[in-house]
Amino acid sequence: MHMQKGSWHSSLKKYAQLVFLVLMLLLGWVFVSIFRLIKGGEWSQGRQVAFDKNNLLGVTSAHADIPPPVGSTPFLAAWNGKEYKIENDFLFGKPRSHFPDFAEGRRNYEAGWVSPDLYKIQNAFQKRNGKLAFQIQENEPEESFINGLTLLRAVHPVKSEIMVDSDYAKFYAFDKENFLRSFIKPVSVKSKDGENVSYLANSDNLYGTPSRELPLDERDYVDVAFSGISSGKKYFLVTKSHYRDWMMGENPSLLTWVQFYVKSFAQSPILSKTFMASSLLFIPWLHKKGLIAPLVMLGGGGSAGSGGSTAGCCLPAFFRDSYGQYRQFTTIEPRTWQSSAEMKEIPQEAVSDSGELSLRILATKRHRLDFVGLVRNPEETPYQMETLSVKEAKHNRLQEDVTALLRYRAGSYLHTIPGDTVDIEFELPKSTTPRNMRETYLLRSSGFYTYLSPESKKIAGDWEQKLSNEARERLVLVRSKNNVA
Repeated sequence: MHMQKGSWHSSLKKYAQLVFLVLMLLLGWVFVSIFRLIKGGEWSQGRQVAFDKNNLLGVTSAHADIPPPVGSTPFLAAWNGKEYKIENDFLFGKPRSHFPDFAEGRRNYEAGWVSPDLYKIQNAFQKRNGKLAFQIQENEPEESFINGLTLLRAVHPVKSEIMVDSDYAKFYAFDKENFLRSFIKPVSVKSKDGENVSYLANSDNLYGTPSRELPLDERDYVDVAFSGISSGKKYFLVTKSHYRDWMMGENPSLLTWVQFYVKSFAQSPILSKTFMASSLLFIPWLHKKGLIAPLVMLGGGGSAGSGGSTAGCCLPAFFRDSYGQYRQFTTIEPRTWQSSAEMKEIPQEAVSDSGELSLRILATKRHRLDFVGLVRNPEETPYQMETLSVKEAKHNRLQEDVTALLRYRAGSYLHTIPGDTVDIEFELPKSTTPRNMRETYLLRSSGFYTYLSPESKKIAGDWEQKLSNEARERLVLVRSKNNVA
């Protein structure tokens, strides 16, 4: 009798497990049906591709839900003797360093398709306890993956100035007076509406605070015309700009959020083993019906990235060719906190046979342009450069030493989410600054950044309360301008 009772309980348990497995499968069918309605029949078939080591299940990426990514980067803060004050945002890269998710960002970065950022530090800073101290701040709804940081120290004559190339590949040192003498006055500087904005070519705006800026909204542009240009000589476009009023924000992909909730459900302590068992039990049947790919995507097997778009929010610069068509030759990426200047060599074919040059700077989002000018083959000034590595890095939320993550090692990233701060100390210079010389520091950074994932949003919690006052004030201002709740 006792054995019969035990056998009955065992059978009942097995039947209960079977019912539960069927319910789990039905739940999967519900999600698949929803996405079939949203995505269409081709989505449910998975669009399987050839097998490879990075795509073991042959699942392609889903791109439909995510708009072209927009720029929004981590911030660098410098020690002013009392506290860390924001210097500017960094981690820019060419052709872009922003991606929808980590998987796509890592693929592009590790393939060598994301160049490092190079930013000239403009504000005076002080040593903290005798050390070069900075702080990384994640002040916006996004997340960053930083592979390496280096501080460059350029020692150059007192009357010279450092300027960065717009591709962030190098920097120049110029004698300020000679540099200003080599400027060429434009024939005209006009806005999209035909307004005369020649004040933008005032060289005083380059090194000082501009008395007047030009606000540019989406699709606005500035046309700058020159004459008497000699073909065969080097000319550089010099610009100074800043400001952006948008952020990447949370990942807008519906698929990404469904993945997150399905993962959370499947990975719960009670259901994880049952979910895995049900998957293994029905894999042959699901594969025959062509439903493996959708279920894998719901579980996180596929990337939810937007992939191909390289559209950003910047100031592309064009020259008008001999056919009257505008051809892009560089991209100016305004930083958000304060203006920065950069320069780019003009292509030889941009100058017409008659010695005319027509340039156009287009705004793809809201920016402020402080200066635009042309300089003829400026003479460079000799300088000495020293490379300073990260000596110590502490992740304040994790309370961990993350120095090793900032040494440019393959597959190694410092991961920051909203509200995070990371204290950084660099090596001290090995040489002193000679008389009649001064030093300028530049930050070189490598990595990428992405939308804020659901997982990181959950970990970040009430991250806005962790921000400094200046960072919180800016966040409120940006959201009010965009009517973001």
